[in-house]
Order: sequence, then C-alpha cells, then structure tokens
Amino acid sequence: MLRLACLILALALPLAAPLPADAQARSIRLSAPFDPGVLTRSERRTLQAALALQGDYDALLDGLWGRGSRAALDSYAARTSRVRGATWRDVRSLMRAYDAEWDANDWGPVWHDAERVFHLRPDGLLDRQDLGDETRFVSPDGGLILVSRIDTRNPIDLHDAVAADAPRGTDPYRLSEDRRIVTAASMREGREVYMRSDFGGGVWMTHMVLADAANEGRMGLIASSFARERIGPLDPRSGPVLGALLRGASNLPGPEVAEAPRPQPGGGDPLDRVLGLVLDRALDRLLDDEPEPEPQQPRPQATDPLPRPDLTPQIRAASGFFVNTTDIVTTDAIADLCRRVALADGTRLQPVATDRRAGVAVYAAPGRSGDWLALAGDTPTRDDTLYAAARPPRAAETQILRGRADGTYDGGRRIAHDLGAPRRGEAGAPLIVRDDVVAGVWTRDRTGDALSATGLAEVLTRERVPYMAADTRGRGTRVGVTGQARRAVVTLMCEDR
Repeated sequence: MLRLACLILALALPLAAPLPADAQARSIRLSAPFDPGVLTRSERRTLQAALALQGDYDALLDGLWGRGSRAALDSYAARTSRVRGATWRDVRSLMRAYDAEWDANDWGPVWHDAERVFHLRPDGLLDRQDLGDETRFVSPDGGLILVSRIDTRNPIDLHDAVAADAPRGTDPYRLSEDRRIVTAASMREGREVYMRSDFGGGVWMTHMVLADAANEGRMGLIASSFARERIGPLDPRSGPVLGALLRGASNLPGPEVAEAPRPQPGGGDPLDRVLGLVLDRALDRLLDDEPEPEPQQPRPQATDPLPRPDLTPQIRAASGFFVNTTDIVTTDAIADLCRRVALADGTRLQPVATDRRAGVAVYAAPGRSGDWLALAGDTPTRDDTLYAAARPPRAAETQILRGRADGTYDGGRRIAHDLGAPRRGEAGAPLIVRDDVVAGVWTRDRTGDALSATGLAEVLTRERVPYMAADTRGRGTRVGVTGQARRAVVTLMCEDR
C-alpha cells in the first residue's frame, strides 16, 4: 500500500520543464564554484580555447574537462582575481576577454578538406601572401606569422632545423608519429615557434606559427585548435550557457583590445626579418634539390709535388662553418694562436668551447646566419667522396677540394682520407658528403686526418651547442656542395687590436 501511495503521489506532481539556456545562466550565482557539468562539450571546448588564448592551457581542444583543464582555469582565476578555485565570475571574465579578441581580429575556423586538417586563424589580424605551395599569413608588425605549405616529402628536416635553433638550456617539445609531427621551441631572438605536420591525401601539410611575446596567447590558441576533424564553431557567443552568460553581462564594459597597426610604406616585409633566418633556410633546403655547378677538382695524388705542412704558429687564420644560426666550429689551433678571433669582415667572435683532444673550437657570432650545416648521422665508408670546403684568408669564395675517405678509427671518431694535411687557412674546414651534410672537420693533424661528425657531435652535446643531425645512409640525392653550404663556411682571423 505504501508503494502504491508513493507512485500515485509522484504521478500527480507536475513534471518540471528544463530551464531555458538564458534562465539557466541567470540562475547561476557568479560567486558559486564553476561546474563544468552545466556546459555542453562544445562549450567546454570554447572555454579551453579561451584559456589557451590566455596562456593557461596548452593541450588540444577536446572538451573533456579533466585535471589539465581544471588546473588551467584555477591558474587563470588565481592570476586575475587572486582566489583559490575558479568561480562563474572568473568564467565570465575569461569569456569576455575571449569574445573581445574573437571579434576584434575576426577569428574563425579553417578546414583543409583534402588534407583533413582543422584550426583557428585570426584573419582580421593577418595579411595573406600566396607563394605556390606555400601560403603565409603575417601580422602588420611581424609579431605573428603563420606559414602553411604542402609537400609530398616528409618534412622531418624542417622540424629538426627548428629544434636545432633553440637556445642552449632549453628543451624543445618533439612528437613524431607516422602521420603527425609536432615541434615547439623557444627561439634565440625571443620568439616562440610551433610547427605541426599532418599527412593526408597523399601529401604532408605543415603549419608553422611564430610569435613574439605579445602574440604568444594567439599562437597558443592556434596550436591548441589543430585537429583532424571539424571541432567548430568555438564562437564565444554560440553556446547556450556561455553565450547567455555573455549576453547577461553585456552592460558591463568589455576589455580593451588594441587594434593592430597597419603597415607603413617603406617599412619592409617583417617576414623577411624573421623567416629569413633558420626557418627560411630550412624551407629552401626542402624546395631546392639542384646544387650549384661544381668546379671540377682533380683528386689529390699520393705524390702531390706541393708540400702540405701542418698548421704552425705563423699561420694565424683558419676556416670554420656554422652548425646553427650563431655558432661556428673551427680548429682549436686558432684558439691557441689568437687572443681574439674575428671573421674576415672584422666581426669579433666570442669563444664558446675548445676541445684540444678533439682538435676543435667553437665560437659564437653576434649576428645570425641563414646558412649552416647539419652533421652526418653516420660515418663515411672507404672510398666515399669527400668535399673539403675551405675559406682561406683573402679567398674570394669558398674553395672546394675533392678527396676520398680511407675509413674510420678510434671508435668512428676519426676519419682517414687522402686529402693530406691542410694548407694555410684550411684547417677547420668541413668535410662534406652527399646531401650537404658534414662528415667531419679537417683538423691540424700532421696526417691531415679529420674529426668525424660523430666525434664533433660528442663535443657539441657536451658543450650544449645546438646542431642538427642528418642520416645520409642510402640517400645520396644531392652530390657536391651547394651555394648554401658554401655560404655556411667562413674565414676566421686573429684580431689583436
């Protein structure tokens, strides 16, 4: 009887209709703790996007409100309102900032149908430049740059180039999968870079985002929005609860968003100042398969009538080459002979490291080189062709000598070859194999034997000097020395002033 009475009473009660979204938002007390269960999954994605814009969230916009999302919102609340535990008032403040940025810079979804890649982009802030298979979006002040390009080849070299340019002591983020490669790093000039490559439709689509300090939040939002499916709309006003929360607060003053300055005549392309460094060079390496015409050099004979003496104290110059945008590898003889070392144009260099057992030294240049050389990930075998790219003093251009490897010894750290000992200014020259990568360094040994790329990599790793490794096994796609490799080789001189 009791159960029957309870059932009759329940049927007699009117059913409570769900609150409309506006009423639901109005019923939320702003001082109450935030409850993600009130929001739809799409709205939780939007909230994650707003947190990414603020720099508090750095994961994908999946709408799953887990530990990382909670910590990001709590971090935002602690920083802006100085409270422990986020409230709905913090959510409203966050969404107002996101709404103002979204409207001011015309953010919207981008869907690459053939490659099936989704991301957000602030089209109102960026000027577009179409360059064949590559498209660049650049803010007028150069503070935010988005490059997208398509290639049939795996772009791992481009990712390696970005990681190699990271400052010492930093730890670039790397993710490499069959169909996705991600790299994120700080750059030496104070910019941040995020790069993602996705394989789809038979091609690789690479997106590269560079940002200065003022645009790191925008870069974070773009990076977090990448997906292999459409996840829109992410519009701050489209969600039932978040949209109503914003509309209910429409009488409150919104945050100010500075309008981006428009480009001024004669200011120059800001992209040339940024991508003209390591990233532009890395793109060029992927696009340029043809080496410059190589002058034919006779292979040195064992009975060379010209003596090739060892480097002596009277020789006060050497060759060297960039292994990243600022650091130059050369012979340790120059460090022994010179109180100060400079480039041929007088640019003074700063010593970084000297390893006399290996026979090399490293110097840092104050500027940035757009041309540098990667190290071979393996050692040359007997009869492999080697190109010594030397830059003796007063040489108008890089001089190329051709020889052959006679094998390796000392655990692969030294290379025997038939080039003999270096003449004046040739010590420190890179020995280049196919694909423009360095097999070794021509040191001042009386035999002329070279430190291998393996031995050099040990020195650079120990001294925390960034470099890029390239596997040359079975490749051989580029024979000789290209113009870019020639430009990476420099003359070093003693400067006693």
